[in-house]
Amino acid sequence: MNAARSRPAAVETRTFAIAVEGQRPTQHAHRIEALLRDARGVIGVEAHLDEARVIVTYDPHLAAPADIHDTLIQRGYHAAARAE
Repeated sequence: MNAARSRPAAVETRTFAIAVEGQRPTQHAHRIEALLRDARGVIGVEAHLDEARVIVTYDPHLAAPADIHDTLIQRGYHAAARAE
């Protein structure tokens, strides 16, 4: 078996930040991270609610920032389009 064939192809990723308002850091950081990790195409999540933002790494072939944003909105979080 050729070693080059057995390696998985590299996944293209992109990262963006979502502003999340009105959340207490200790209460919701883990919930938001768990919610988004389960979302289609999401590879990594870091909730920084003390800074009111969530950093999301995703596969652009499977998801778009709007999809991820909508996931938060549908679960009742107050999320802006993007954080600065």
